[in-house]
Amino acid sequence: MNAIRTPQLAALGLKIGQTVQIIRHTPLPSKHYTQLIGFVEHEFIILRVPKTDGWPVHFIEGERLTVRAFGGLLIQEFESHLIALLRHPRNYMTLGCPDSVRTVPLRSHERVRCALPVRVVSDAASRTPLEGYSFQDLSGGGAAVVGERAIGAVGDALQVEVEFPLGATNTDETVALSAVIQSVQPLPNPVPDTTGFLHGIQFQRVEPRILLLIHELLRSGRP
Repeated sequence: MNAIRTPQLAALGLKIGQTVQIIRHTPLPSKHYTQLIGFVEHEFIILRVPKTDGWPVHFIEGERLTVRAFGGLLIQEFESHLIALLRHPRNYMTLGCPDSVRTVPLRSHERVRCALPVRVVSDAASRTPLEGYSFQDLSGGGAAVVGERAIGAVGDALQVEVEFPLGATNTDETVALSAVIQSVQPLPNPVPDTTGFLHGIQFQRVEPRILLLIHELLRSGRP
């Protein structure tokens, strides 16, 4: 984790409307997700007041908050405090600007074991999505895909679509990834007289949401 002292908020690449996470340091700490409305350098940051079960969260002016922003290949985190809560007319809140920002890089080469169902479209076959496949492991640059049938041959292009909950943004994500098959090999199947196939695929580009998913899986230890 790297720290940036007296940061210029514009230089951090913050975008209006992007999702941020607010962490409260109350006796029962809680996390809330909201959107960035705007900021004035060295003065304040404006966020939409987050909601829980349809109701605005009640904050106390002056309370300390941790803010996390997610974008590109970085998680940016800083400490702040609530200056004012402006419930009317549009439920805004203003926070103090940070003295420093901690950045956590998301590494595209990190690999994690998983069991995520995927839909596959092979350019070598019908454009109808193929079901019954899953990621066995995943990195920002590629994945191992297993299924009952071979998708194609080495060098074939394909597209995989995966759905997953992303805690960093508190949303259910659907990501389509273009890839190329790097390897295909048969695998013994526990069911008699059947065979599975393992495919090594390489993604055509790095997808930040996949890197965030890998980061969360590595920290939680969940498959």
